[in-house]
Amino acid sequence: MYTDFTQMPVYQKAEAAMKAAYELAGQLPNTEKYAMSAQIKDAALSITGNIAEAFGRQHKKDKLNFYYFSRGSAQEVRSHIRSAVTVRLLEEHQVEPCNKLCLEVVEDLNRIIKSLSS
Repeated sequence: MYTDFTQMPVYQKAEAAMKAAYELAGQLPNTEKYAMSAQIKDAALSITGNIAEAFGRQHKKDKLNFYYFSRGSAQEVRSHIRSAVTVRLLEEHQVEPCNKLCLEVVEDLNRIIKSLSS
C-alpha cells in the first residue's frame, strides 16, 4: 500500500505526461496563450490532481469517480494536442511522446478502475 499519492506509479506517469503537455503548450504561438495552450495545461493538471484527489478519498465510489475524471483528462490532453497537429501548430513527432504517456496513464487507470470495480 502507498502512504502518499506521489508513490503511485500511475501518478508518476501522469506527472511525466503533465510535464510533456506543458512543454508542448509552451511551443504554441503566443496567439494561443489563452486558448489552446491554457486548455492543454488545465487538462494536464487535472490528470494528476484527480489521481491525488482519488487517493485522499475513503469511499470506493468516490475514488472511482476521481479516477474516471483523471482518465477523461488524459484523453482531453490527447485531443487538444491532436488538434494542435490538425491546425498545424505542432508536428506529429512533437506530440507523440506526450500522447504515448497519456495512453499509458489511461491504461494504468483502467487497471485501477477495474480492480476497484470488482
